[in-house]
Amino acid sequence: MSESYSESNAVPEQTLSAMAESRIDLFDTDDQVDDQIDDISPDQVGTGEAVAKVTARIRALQPFEAPDLDAMLTDPLLASRPVLHVRSAPYDYPGQDNGNASMAPDAQTGVLSLVGKAGRTNGSQGDNVRGLCWTGIAVTNESAAAQPNQTVRISPIVSWSASWSLGYVGLKSGVFAGSEPWAEVHGGFDVSAWDDTGHRVGWFPTQELFTKHWSGTSTTWKNFNDAGEGLVPDGKVFFSIPPGQTRWVNVDAYIDLKANYSSLTNQAAAVASLAVTVRYIVLRPAAPGRELR
Repeated sequence: MSESYSESNAVPEQTLSAMAESRIDLFDTDDQVDDQIDDISPDQVGTGEAVAKVTARIRALQPFEAPDLDAMLTDPLLASRPVLHVRSAPYDYPGQDNGNASMAPDAQTGVLSLVGKAGRTNGSQGDNVRGLCWTGIAVTNESAAAQPNQTVRISPIVSWSASWSLGYVGLKSGVFAGSEPWAEVHGGFDVSAWDDTGHRVGWFPTQELFTKHWSGTSTTWKNFNDAGEGLVPDGKVFFSIPPGQTRWVNVDAYIDLKANYSSLTNQAAAVASLAVTVRYIVLRPAAPGRELR
């Protein structure tokens, strides 16, 4: 059955602060990039046109078919399970961390949008660019059809689309392997659950949706442009709720980019966009003995 109500979205400040702490750190940040800007070449990676092209490819794809929830509820394999409670947008709240990527989490539509530009490219947000944003719901025992302290299972149904463009130009900055310019991009999601005091009480670990590394040497810009889309894995979290309390469940999306270059002998750039759409969130008591699956 579909739930039309929305729990209170007054997430406690302590919990909001905990959610906003940086929790995605995919790159080794010990590498120091030379701050000197030496325009050995006026060329910059053609990311604007490239991203526009791959974005157009994504938009030309056939739209995802939403799961048939009536079929889910009447499936014989589910007949013996407790009633499913299904939430769809609008959700209860959006949020984002303190990353330097552009982020636009929208609880009204359930769409999490992120754009990052790293390295020597127009509109660059730095050489290391990252961001994490989310939308979420408040969960009580009543909304999950569970008894107090009974384990509940929260399962988002999520799709995603992304585009990315990586580029480099120049020579090695040393004699060692890895001294050539390079750019890298990652994007992914996780599911997290929080209590009122800012403690994480449930977590579906970070799942990468796309990752790409691009490196080499060249006297002209070498670009790599691509796009991807799909349905995410079966992300789910398990936790229990004491009587009268609330848990806050987020679907998190992130991007992480890095451009590594010397400025004196080479340059590199990375651009990526990611849109994660939370189509439904299914709430139900967990089947006995299945809390870890």
